[in-house]
Amino acid sequence: MSVRYPAAVASDPSQGDDLGRTATAPISSTGRPEPAEALGASLGRYRLERELGSGGMGVVHAAFDPDLERRIALKVLRVAAPGLEAKDRLLREARAMARLAHPNVVTVHEVGTANGRDYVAMELIQGETLADWLRAETRRPVEIVAAFVAAGRGLAAAHAAGIVHRDFKPHNVLRSRDGRIVVTDFGLAREAQAALPALRDLGELASSRAQAAMTLPVGTPSSLTGITATGSLLGTPAYMAPEQWDHGAVTPATDQYAFCVALWEALAGERPYRGPTLDELRSQAALGPAALDDSRIPRRLRAILRRGLDPDPAQRWPNMDALLARIVRVERRPGVALAIAGGALVGAVVLVVAMRAGDELVGPRCEPPVLDAAQVWPPGHADAGQTVAARQLDTEIAAWRTARAVACQVAPVVRAPQLVCLDGVLARIDAVARAVRVNRGTQVDAGALLIDPRVCELPRAPRLMMNTSPELREVMAAWLARTAAPAPVLTAAADALVARAEPDPCASSLAHLLAADTEKTLAERSRHLDEAQQEAERCGDDRVLAETAISTAQHMMGNEWLSAAVTAKLRLADAAARRVAQRDLIAQVDLMRVEVARRVDNLEEAIARGGAAIDGFAARGRLRPELTAGLAVLALRQIRANRDDLAAIPGQLAAWRTRAVRELGASDEIVRAIDARAAEWAFAQGDVAAARATLDRLARALPNTPPQRVSGVVVDRRGNPVAGATVTAGRSLRGDSVGAAGGFTDRDTIRSATTGADGRFEIPDAIEDAIVIAELADRRSPPVAAGEDLRLALAPTSRLEGRVDLAGRPAANVAIMVKDLAWPARSRYALLAPVAADGSFAVDGVPRGELRVLAAIDGVGDMVTGGATARVRGPVVRGVALSLVKPTRVVHVLVRNTVNTRLANVEVVILPGRVASSNALEMTRRFRSGSIRLARQLDGEHAPKDIVAAAKPGDLFATMTGVPDDASACALGLPEFSDAQLERRFYAHLDRIQVICAALPDGVNLITIEVPPIPRLD
Repeated sequence: MSVRYPAAVASDPSQGDDLGRTATAPISSTGRPEPAEALGASLGRYRLERELGSGGMGVVHAAFDPDLERRIALKVLRVAAPGLEAKDRLLREARAMARLAHPNVVTVHEVGTANGRDYVAMELIQGETLADWLRAETRRPVEIVAAFVAAGRGLAAAHAAGIVHRDFKPHNVLRSRDGRIVVTDFGLAREAQAALPALRDLGELASSRAQAAMTLPVGTPSSLTGITATGSLLGTPAYMAPEQWDHGAVTPATDQYAFCVALWEALAGERPYRGPTLDELRSQAALGPAALDDSRIPRRLRAILRRGLDPDPAQRWPNMDALLARIVRVERRPGVALAIAGGALVGAVVLVVAMRAGDELVGPRCEPPVLDAAQVWPPGHADAGQTVAARQLDTEIAAWRTARAVACQVAPVVRAPQLVCLDGVLARIDAVARAVRVNRGTQVDAGALLIDPRVCELPRAPRLMMNTSPELREVMAAWLARTAAPAPVLTAAADALVARAEPDPCASSLAHLLAADTEKTLAERSRHLDEAQQEAERCGDDRVLAETAISTAQHMMGNEWLSAAVTAKLRLADAAARRVAQRDLIAQVDLMRVEVARRVDNLEEAIARGGAAIDGFAARGRLRPELTAGLAVLALRQIRANRDDLAAIPGQLAAWRTRAVRELGASDEIVRAIDARAAEWAFAQGDVAAARATLDRLARALPNTPPQRVSGVVVDRRGNPVAGATVTAGRSLRGDSVGAAGGFTDRDTIRSATTGADGRFEIPDAIEDAIVIAELADRRSPPVAAGEDLRLALAPTSRLEGRVDLAGRPAANVAIMVKDLAWPARSRYALLAPVAADGSFAVDGVPRGELRVLAAIDGVGDMVTGGATARVRGPVVRGVALSLVKPTRVVHVLVRNTVNTRLANVEVVILPGRVASSNALEMTRRFRSGSIRLARQLDGEHAPKDIVAAAKPGDLFATMTGVPDDASACALGLPEFSDAQLERRFYAHLDRIQVICAALPDGVNLITIEVPPIPRLD
């Protein structure tokens, strides 16, 4: 039996063979069409080549990406696209698609804004729509079903990522020239809903044949493809489920319904429900499939499709996977089976896949694999000492066996590259398995190095080397050892590893990446990263190239604020990760994009990217990075401070901790990270004692390299030695109402000692450049720089109470900072206190004297502060009043060097009133309130247009939002802080660092400040 697809079905509007229409969602628009020339010859870095088609929300162009040297489809949203909210939701949906890597889903490369226009960059597919393919010639049912199963896999993958299509139909499915089936336009039609008027009565749309004829193709009353979105009707009516007609909840079951309509149509030559008007079509769909004529549907598929067409979503198949599994099962008639490899239609009929253990590895069409899978990692090889890694390896080897079973049954032209790829996957499993055995007894994350066998099903599978070298095994063992413990790999050991790995370029590349993590200087890190890139290219393994690109981008982001170079490296990392198409690799890039979005003040984008990272790691069963990404998103949600966000924090932390302890153990690093985050939350809620108790419990003594000896004596106000006092040394000490010294950061490097009867103490292994402070009961000493023979004098402390005018900001994101003006200006020590919801605060343990009290909010954007001076004489001081800066305008500050050389870093400060230029030491002394942020480089994507127009090469800029009416902008140059010694020299010479200030006249929103070079700090 063969089926001829109805020629009357409306054709897709795009022209030619280039399917740039992948981005065209079938929605109506009131926006006026825009000529291609309105955009010019380029958009951002993309060169526009020609227009491919247009839709209600945008115009699709074929374009060229010069950075990655590839042609893409670029959908540019219309300026007049209806509804700002609709556009924002459309972009969020496209970003969600960008994190979905599946061979049966169109790849979204990037979502961004350039020249004031929002765009979505996607892969450009050469081929035709599934509707065109069906219409081109008579197709056999087995071919049709195979194509739809592939499309269904794409829908299932989207549903797993939380995305509902809402407008599935053959016109939104592409078939490439090599047979790959790709579903397009996910979620884009959905975004039209908010932009169109809500017409509850569908009779208002088209209740008569005459009204329907206005939009239906002439002579095809059953083809309603031309009516896609009118009023609040969302989708193509002929494929719409009853819940869409009734404005009900749209779920994955809605896509399942449309899928069954489309498959029925393809097999029978007509749709199951037909009618000349929308009302009649709606009525038929509501009646259900009981009365349908299914005589033209293959008998084995009738009941399956009828269930999918049930008007009640609860009565349909549980999900797309269940529906597809049933279709594939009935299609496996005696002697035949469907084979869909990575979404490509690789043959209509093939031999049944043998799924018995062992039979899947060798068959009539397959040679044995290069390695014996049973020897690489026998099934169920887990032992109690390595539960996580063993579970990961068990999962991977099972997935590999399944993938090879399928590959052995497909057409030879597809089978050969898949088997080569799978040999490379097995070789990596072998290297990782051996490394896991070396690290026996530790909770290593083997998933960080494993390769998903499913990537070999891609039409263009990644190139993976069949590498079993001892050098690679040794490097893998070193990588896994690093994931199991917080102690860093020593530089000497890393250099030795690099030398031993040299014979194997793949191992050498990874060894250089490991060595880059151990280096303290930027120059040495850069050298190792360059070597890693060169070795990765010699290796030729796409996974190694991706690991190298991702690590390089991560290092650059850690050393540069945000530059064109960082942006370019991030794009390369994204492309390399998507070349491998493995979810957790793409998730690593998403995590970096979280930081990019945060740095450019795009909180919603940062949260969305973080969610993508969570999903990507979860899909690969990598709990540690999944929870790490979760903690990052939780911090962003606290900054956003929605009521629901804040209320959910304690429960989320508790749930994560329970899961982490169950799967990884109570001593795992991610459990410690969750506990530390819980301590921060407890502090923000005012429970300082609970926060301090948790932090003290988490503290441990990691090696301080190099150590510094600290010694001295603790005395009282009369100079008498004090026994039993606690002396603490640390680089990032913070005091609070409970104690003089603790640490939310660097707590593992803090060291303490107790004074003897003579008042003396010794700390032999304090961290270099530490701060030292002593305490006993309610008495504390001033903080001093670390050294030997110190004299720490205890003095009575007081309680400070006051209130902050929060200016509408959430109290959970505000902290009080107290510093004694008698302390050295270079002192990095301070006392911290939380702020209650009503703005009140209280802090015990403050020194007596003249104090600087600051309220600071450090979220996305400026760090805004409000300050006051308090004179403390007695035990309690009340009535301290603080007010956060109430921003009244935004000012862009452009900073350049007076000698036209590159600026490493610049800090921009907005201060109230007219402020004269000075040096950093003096500015530190007199700073009370204002806003602060680091300037960044212009990367061409995130800088405002007026900044780009005024900037010169090498300039940095900062967008300041906390700007009062009468204010000054100040800038001071900072060195690269990648070198700890350079950082110490900088703080030791603050009096030599010039701060240049300029008044901000009313109405001015752009100012340029020239700063002198940083002097030599020898």
